[in-house]
Amino acid sequence: MFGRFSLNDFRAVGRVLWTLAYLHFNARVIAAKHGCIGLGYARALYVTTKRELVTTVRTHTGLTRETVESIIDTLTFGRHDQRNPDPALQPLIPLTSRHLVLAPNLILNSALERNLAVLLNRLPEEKALYAALSKAREAISKQRVTRTLDELGYRYWFGELSEWGPAAEIDLAIVSDVERRCLALEMKAFIGPADPREIHERSLEIKRGIEQATLRRAKTREMPQPLQRALGIDDTYDVTWAVASETSIGAPYVQSDDMPVVQTRHILDKLSGERQLAAVCDWLKRSGHLPIEGTHYETVDFVARVGDWSLPWYGLKGLVSDYV
Repeated sequence: MFGRFSLNDFRAVGRVLWTLAYLHFNARVIAAKHGCIGLGYARALYVTTKRELVTTVRTHTGLTRETVESIIDTLTFGRHDQRNPDPALQPLIPLTSRHLVLAPNLILNSALERNLAVLLNRLPEEKALYAALSKAREAISKQRVTRTLDELGYRYWFGELSEWGPAAEIDLAIVSDVERRCLALEMKAFIGPADPREIHERSLEIKRGIEQATLRRAKTREMPQPLQRALGIDDTYDVTWAVASETSIGAPYVQSDDMPVVQTRHILDKLSGERQLAAVCDWLKRSGHLPIEGTHYETVDFVARVGDWSLPWYGLKGLVSDYV
């Protein structure tokens, strides 16, 4: 439940907007096939009044006027004091005080619910809710990982070590008593970035994760006893630290030479394939999770052409099919 509407309410409104966009887009395509002047580009946008849009949405959702108006207001470009508004997040563009315009392609090719979650993080009054959603995503990610660990027969632990102060929270530590190895993970489960600004913002989260994992690794060396007691291990166990992200591992400029960042699923796939925690730890230490040009992929140059314009560009060609 959001401040003024629920996710179910938003989903219902989103479906109506998607349907309107689909109908309008295909109507223009049909008109173009029938010889419409200029392939119908003059009418490519769906133009409506706010009153008409609210009425249409209410007719097909049964929601109250207040709820529909709240959702329409949230999706209106620049509303809620957005200084750098994004049409992917707020796709209803105001033309006048009464008229709104909607680009069908923007609706049809966007994930409205995903974009709503990103938008919430930009609204001061909804930041607490976004934080709660992020915590829920982290919990779901951890549950998926621990289910796999149960199937593979590994011990694991997560919790807080009060003696470590600011470095107290351990997201997940995996233990192999046979190998006397431990893999401690700083876990991130944010929504995958979709544009340059989001890539930068999520990369900063990865950077904070690297800093947190580095701090905890230092505590492991300075004051190992709290972690050893929690995990039931001793000085003969080797502890490896890494950052595990559910989606993006961040941009190159935030990476660390001595703290690996890898997608969570890649760790699970590697662990399931190797069946040895030591092999996974060594794989992370030597940066084996990162592809090497000439071994795992190659760069292919080509020229992209649009009409009379051409642009030298490049693409990536995979060289192996089993690389994680």
